[in-house]
Amino acid sequence: MYNKDLVGKEVVGTDAQKVGVVTRVMIDMNGWQVKELEVRLDENVLQELNAQGGVRNPSAMIRVDQIQGVSDKVILKVNMEDLFNLKMQSQQSTAKIADTEVPR
Repeated sequence: MYNKDLVGKEVVGTDAQKVGVVTRVMIDMNGWQVKELEVRLDENVLQELNAQGGVRNPSAMIRVDQIQGVSDKVILKVNMEDLFNLKMQSQQSTAKIADTEVPR
């Protein structure tokens, strides 16, 4: 699977609710492994997250260990509450990663 195969894919949570769309793939340059996906949050999800804690950034970083699978959609292992917690953690992340973005 290539970057271009992931960018633009719809992302859904365990409750089958649309979370957003993949915008970037974050790669660990040392091991050449995908570490995270940047997801532009769906407007409804963003509103719910804002109500829970004032999240201003319209994107979330989703670690690959939080992904159940990839087919025509990216399916997460998390629900909305878990997503909120992940979003808070990603804002504090200091992992050394490089990103690549595939133009549409």
